[in-house]
Amino acid sequence: VTTGCALLLAAAFLSGHAGHAAEAPLRPGTAVKDRTPDYARAPEGVRWDLAPRVALSEPDITAALAEDKELGEDGEKGALRIGLFQDIYPPATTASGGWQDTPAGERVWALCLHSPCALGMRVAFDRLAVPAGGTLWLADAAAPERLYGPVTPDKAGDWPLWSPACPGESVLVMCVLPAGAEASGLELAVSRLAHVYRDPVRETADKVEPGSCNLDVSCAPAWAEFASAVGGLSTVTSHGLIFCTCTLLNENDPCGDIPLVLTANHCVGGQTGVRGASSVEFYWLYQTASCDGTPPGINTVPRTSGGADYLAGMGGTGRVGGGSDVTLLRMRAAPPAQLARAGWTTTVPALNTPVTCVHHPRGSYKRISHGALKNIGTPHPDWYHEVRWSEGVTEPASSGSALALTATGQIIGQLWGGDSSCAAPGAPDYYGRFDKSYALLGKYLEAPAALFSETGVSISEGAGTLLLSVVLSRPATVDTQVLYATGVGTALPGRDFAHSAGSLFFPAGETQGGLEIALSDNVELDGNRVFTVRLTQEEPCLGVSAGGATITVTLIDDDVDTDGDGLSDAAETGGHYGFVTDPARPDTDGDGLSDYEEVMGTHGHVTDPANRDTDGDGYSDYWELMVLGRNPLDPNDTRRLPSLRVPWFEDMD
Repeated sequence: VTTGCALLLAAAFLSGHAGHAAEAPLRPGTAVKDRTPDYARAPEGVRWDLAPRVALSEPDITAALAEDKELGEDGEKGALRIGLFQDIYPPATTASGGWQDTPAGERVWALCLHSPCALGMRVAFDRLAVPAGGTLWLADAAAPERLYGPVTPDKAGDWPLWSPACPGESVLVMCVLPAGAEASGLELAVSRLAHVYRDPVRETADKVEPGSCNLDVSCAPAWAEFASAVGGLSTVTSHGLIFCTCTLLNENDPCGDIPLVLTANHCVGGQTGVRGASSVEFYWLYQTASCDGTPPGINTVPRTSGGADYLAGMGGTGRVGGGSDVTLLRMRAAPPAQLARAGWTTTVPALNTPVTCVHHPRGSYKRISHGALKNIGTPHPDWYHEVRWSEGVTEPASSGSALALTATGQIIGQLWGGDSSCAAPGAPDYYGRFDKSYALLGKYLEAPAALFSETGVSISEGAGTLLLSVVLSRPATVDTQVLYATGVGTALPGRDFAHSAGSLFFPAGETQGGLEIALSDNVELDGNRVFTVRLTQEEPCLGVSAGGATITVTLIDDDVDTDGDGLSDAAETGGHYGFVTDPARPDTDGDGLSDYEEVMGTHGHVTDPANRDTDGDGYSDYWELMVLGRNPLDPNDTRRLPSLRVPWFEDMD
């Protein structure tokens, strides 16, 4: 239960970033001269008046309006109910309709559903299977040439399957098959429809004409671009159809073009079921062509059917807190190309900052409101912005609309509810704070970040191969490549690992990737060593998170030194230093020099640790090095030694 607003100024939008991806600018739409939506046309030559008819009784609209008023008297603004349920019993099935052949050879099955005084209806299919090549459509029986649909099973498996809204109190449900197609595969069952009873253009707010306090957005040309990003959405609840406001959001991804939509969680609260994204239908450009001009009928504006994917959201209310009442949707079908994408910021503005909102009060055409941020009595300022309006207000069905900074046009929140009205224009409204919502929404609004799945990894140097997993924070919208390269640390390429550099390929829609680095089985006792692997971006379509773009790899020295001589067993038995020695004896040849001292040339010469006298001159390596100071590799240097004089022998002469 709430209302909402949205906006962004078409002049000077901020495009910089405060910290990591804190802002996005408005992205203009594609200019289109003719805004008349295209639509499919019904087959010619069909006698629609002959279609079998299922007639329902007229619902009690007076009671429905009284119920709506009672629901709206709790001081909060809610999503506006625009349609109530009509049950069909027994359910209409394939047998309820009839087949006709067209002059072009097509086969058409049709059934007419009649709900007296309905302005339109949405049909709930409990079961639907369409033959290969066929399509299922709806059409106003009074104007059957224009088709609404097609109706296709929901990919999330949500039943009942709700059709797009179709105008008229008599609606044709038809299946069109190409010539030669087998008709026996058609299966359907309908036990409920939603009877639309509100005409937003004729509706008034609290018996006050909307024009008396609500401002036509077309009278604010500086906001025209942003206003095109604002739309209406209809979804199914437990008590009928509701109408809210929504806004297309820009991504911080120069190559992305995902149709992301911001609204309130009380408008769309999940993927399936009550207020489920699968049943959402979007309405665009529902606004006057000129300032205070004649508003269009809602059935004449561009519409996007087929539902949406629920990406993220949280509940909460302005009265009790608990969350920012936000939902982010991804449309399953593309919106019209001429629509802009609104910018946003996670900056928290100061009190008294001017703000603006574009919205659909009571499901009517777009209006604009201007005010400022206040904190006169905000129950939960940690979750909600309080707004006091100086021009315009919000009303039921404004729910979910965006609040923007007047100076920059960037979104800072979406409408939960409040008490403003034409009768109480100074009463407060409350908007869930976008800076709080960003914790949930941010990964969908930013360019996909390439991250290692771990912050660090330790591996035995003898493992042979290091496997590293790389993930994208969300699927890339285009085929993407990420560069990687190893870096030097205490571990060295060629000795401890093979230097590696290359790129990882992520097909559009994928998030998982990996790379391999060859490790060298180093048999030297050199302790644990480290090196790094770094990710960089291949193209501007991919952002790389500074916190996760580098991983440190620790190579664990797993060599054993049984005799403690400073040489690993593997190095001794494998002759790594040029000599094979006994890993169980620190001095293999017993000459007084350890194996390590001999192979490393600790005392100036490398000697054979398995031979006591490397040069064969009769003096051990130890005696030559440590006593005589001679070269243990030169057999001739000991022959030039002088005769030893022993003084006590001379005394005996």
